Amino acid sequence: MVTDNSTTSEDVHLETQGVSAVYALGAFESFSLYGAQSVLLYFLYFGSDHGGLGLDKDVASAIVGSFTGLIYLCGLISAGISSPLSAAGRTRLIQASACVLGLGYGVLALSRGQCLMMAAVLLVSLASGTIKTLGMAQLGAIHDAGGTLPAYREAAFVKYYATMNMGAFVGPLAVGWVWHASGFSLAFWLCSALALAAAVAYARPTWGSDHQAGTGVAELANARTARWALLGLAVLALFLPVTFLAPAQSSAVMAAVVALAITSLFAYMLSSRRSTAIEKRNLRHFLPAFLGSVCFWCLYQQQYTVLALFVESRVDLSVFGLEVPPGWVQSVSPLAAVLVAALTLMPRRRAHKEVSRPYLKISAGLLVMAVGYALFLWASAAAGLVPAYVIVAVLVVFSVSEIMVGPIVQAMSTRVSGGTWRTQMSAMFFLSVSLGSAGAGVFAQLYVHFGEHTYFATLISGSLTVSAALLVSHWLLTAYGARGSGR
Repeated sequence: MVTDNSTTSEDVHLETQGVSAVYALGAFESFSLYGAQSVLLYFLYFGSDHGGLGLDKDVASAIVGSFTGLIYLCGLISAGISSPLSAAGRTRLIQASACVLGLGYGVLALSRGQCLMMAAVLLVSLASGTIKTLGMAQLGAIHDAGGTLPAYREAAFVKYYATMNMGAFVGPLAVGWVWHASGFSLAFWLCSALALAAAVAYARPTWGSDHQAGTGVAELANARTARWALLGLAVLALFLPVTFLAPAQSSAVMAAVVALAITSLFAYMLSSRRSTAIEKRNLRHFLPAFLGSVCFWCLYQQQYTVLALFVESRVDLSVFGLEVPPGWVQSVSPLAAVLVAALTLMPRRRAHKEVSRPYLKISAGLLVMAVGYALFLWASAAAGLVPAYVIVAVLVVFSVSEIMVGPIVQAMSTRVSGGTWRTQMSAMFFLSVSLGSAGAGVFAQLYVHFGEHTYFATLISGSLTVSAALLVSHWLLTAYGARGSGR
């Protein structure tokens, strides 16, 4: 590798500052998002006497699922908008998105009906999707520039995951406590303040050596940006009527839209003249990991739908004589994820000797997820209220699975396409989260209408099936000498 003698200690400092800014941005964004998400379902189906909107539980579950899916779908739109921008332009886009995120939570705090609530959901989705996609793309860009090995890249994304989960741990605790003490409105205003803190945290980021290039304002007017903006408006135009006229079907419609977006993006990258033969091969090899990610997030994101319903109605939330807010339960998973991430990073000091095998890790993660739902199945068979420690155990198992899947697919998606499709592949990871989240909303409606035993047994079977399919994929790719996908 040729070394540029112009590289100085100042460049290294700026790169480090950029990584720290991305980590801080992700922490504050997760703080606000997961804090709001921990109480959103209750806000939707609690009656007006408790400050809620009074929707049916299945409708509320569908809206939460589609909301989560819409966040990650908007990441695709932001990938297209940011692609032609310079470093300065992307920086301004992230800062503006953090401000819009704060505005969205403010609108949610003022919501007393479905109209304002949906306006808030759209604002939060657009802003949060942009922040997540660009933050992940930047982390991948830094490691591309440094030429780091796959195992080092995975370790960096585990650290990124840990910082986001720290925010996701504190968010539900803080927001849940404010909701329990002062109601939904003040809880959402707290989320708004945290989102604005994300803008402040990213006030002086660095996006590589071209951090001084361009103003990033005039660039927003080019043709490619306009096309992606029109695509975003088309998606929202489709989503809004469905949500108002048939809210129970919003998750199914969102899943269909995301599946169409995924198919179109994959087809575009595989057929584009910009893609080299190696990049096309790597994209094809990424498909099994992508499908495994979709399955994982469909299972994992049910902690915001099925688990929230289960906790509110079936779990004894009395701890040492104190009544714990239901939203606090969702802080267990990110805290456990941080601890698991710390344990997985300890042996990576000799990561240069490690060979990355993403398919095996994702397969193992889905196997662990099946164990978590087996605990759920055992708990649902008990008569009366379920002890809180059982749910804590389930969420810890979910967190182990998350660290085995999430950062691995993130790292893989940022390297399979080289530099040609880095931002689009970052969006592709979040599209897997989007499709899985929308699927979680669809499945949550089945939970409301069918028995718990059948429901959880079906999820366990699906997880085991996809885990076995990934093992077969790993064996096939190994047998045929596939190295481009980063095994």
